[in-house]
Amino acid sequence: YCAQLKMLRKAIGLKRPGLLNLNKVIFHHDNARPHVAHIVAYITGGANGIGKAIAEKILCEGGKVVLADISCNGAKVAESMGEKALYTCTDVRIEKDVLDSMKCVKDKFGGVNVLINSAGVAGYEALYDFKNKKPHSIEMYRCLFDTNVWGLFNVTRLMVGLMAENKPDANQQRGVIINLSSMMAYEPPPTMVAYGSTKSAVSGMTVPMARGLAQSGIRVVGICPGYIESPMTAVQKPEEKKHWVTMKLTPKRYGTCEEVAHLIQACIENPLINAENIRIDMGFRYSQVGDSQQDSKC
Repeated sequence: YCAQLKMLRKAIGLKRPGLLNLNKVIFHHDNARPHVAHIVAYITGGANGIGKAIAEKILCEGGKVVLADISCNGAKVAESMGEKALYTCTDVRIEKDVLDSMKCVKDKFGGVNVLINSAGVAGYEALYDFKNKKPHSIEMYRCLFDTNVWGLFNVTRLMVGLMAENKPDANQQRGVIINLSSMMAYEPPPTMVAYGSTKSAVSGMTVPMARGLAQSGIRVVGICPGYIESPMTAVQKPEEKKHWVTMKLTPKRYGTCEEVAHLIQACIENPLINAENIRIDMGFRYSQVGDSQQDSKC
């Protein structure tokens, strides 16, 4: 991908200026359009899945990334990405971890202008197991809530102060926050009552965060992926995956982390996208609606 991109730029005569100092400008603009080549992105859960995919895309474009993750392979992932990638062992639920990570980032890169909250965990359990007469696990719910909701909120509340220190660009923009929610915020099956509620909480933060940070020049966008081939869906059984892809979806396959990363890049680069929860799920909400022609009795 990187080689093809360089060839394309050469073919059309596009010359990109060197990276700009974060203390002077937040984004480089071509007709007032920001570009990921001139950002420092702080990515929670950045060592795996969607977080890793967007990190690779930003690096490929010339930007810098911070992989804030508790994954044991995080350091190796960052090392393989080169000198523009930094790994910090960070538990998003712990304030000290986040503050220590932010200090490392400021020392190495000078600051942050894009926050991508992609750290998350999934769990599958119904509200009540009538067969075994067993209610939903409190421990599972707390685990999901602590990471998916509190962890995201914790990182964001600490990071916005640092982002507000950036010099505004031509659009008076100082930063962008991307929150990874899920289509399960809107269409959860009974076995994802806990996970779905945590993602509903994430989607519910988008508008109030955007309103509260507007005067500081910080945009907030929620991304709601559908079924994506990632470590989170790797636990699904083949027959379960087959069930979902045979529904009325287009295309009839799981999405890729790279496809979600492409949307995230567009949200970063387009200054008009703000206070929105954007679904990228192959039209999943329509998959349970009958086909008007096929189901018609006329």
